[in-house]
Amino acid sequence: MSLFPSSKRFTATREPPPPAPLPRKRGRTKNQNNGYDASNEPIGFERGFEAEEIIGATDLDGQIMFNIKWKGADILDWVPAKEANVKCPQVVIKYYESCLTWKTEEEAESGDS
Repeated sequence: MSLFPSSKRFTATREPPPPAPLPRKRGRTKNQNNGYDASNEPIGFERGFEAEEIIGATDLDGQIMFNIKWKGADILDWVPAKEANVKCPQVVIKYYESCLTWKTEEEAESGDS
């Protein structure tokens, strides 16, 4: 005798988590979030936070966007590079410096790329 009748099967009906949201364009009026309209929520510097670190960058329709982590918050926002260059230039410089690779004199003389 088994614990479960053979005529019934138990299966998990767990749905996969929703995909991470893409950076939204300003002025978007189309509601693409299943009835949830996030167009009125502040994003980026509109939240009033100070930029702590740039996590990454991407090109969105020909515009460079930075993924910025904010001080005192566990929030990341995609912010246009033009805006970040003006509002947090030292954070932008620090990010670009972290992306640089330097060659030693030996590497430069040997011609290794």
